[in-house]
Amino acid sequence: RQEGDLAQAEKGDVKKSLQEKVLSWLSEDNVDWAEGKDLREIEKRFGNKPEPIAIMPAIVRENIESLGDDYLYCGKAYMIDHHANHHPELDVDEYVNIQSILDEYDDIKDLSEGDKTKVAFVKKLDKGYAVVVELSKENDKIMLHKTFFYKDSAGKRTPFKNKPSIKEKWSVDGSTTIS
Repeated sequence: RQEGDLAQAEKGDVKKSLQEKVLSWLSEDNVDWAEGKDLREIEKRFGNKPEPIAIMPAIVRENIESLGDDYLYCGKAYMIDHHANHHPELDVDEYVNIQSILDEYDDIKDLSEGDKTKVAFVKKLDKGYAVVVELSKENDKIMLHKTFFYKDSAGKRTPFKNKPSIKEKWSVDGSTTIS
């Protein structure tokens, strides 16, 4: 193998490992235990220290200054609470789509509010999907803010249709500073 092929294979192994981590967090036992409990209670049991759950696309590093690394982070308690108490209708296996949305996004939407920089990576799969990422300078980590799942087998609903696209701007303009 050539050096680039090896790096890609290693990156693929890391992505698979991160996906397996998310699935282990969302085990049936963890989700059943967390159902109906508040986030503080869930945090006491599982902790909520931000951990890598996916690898961000290169376009993020090319356009956002001062990032510590290329990972997307999330706390275990946040992820368990999100599934158990906010989106129990989802199949746990849907969460592995976070990486494929980041890898093969169709668009990047600007959802910034005030001094918070937020973007949505939108990817049309069998149903509609979007991952919202809050780009935060806190500890120079990129945090998962929300995931959106659109069950739209007809393909008629476009996530964040009325929000501005920054895909072309990011591809051309270069770095942005997060304050």
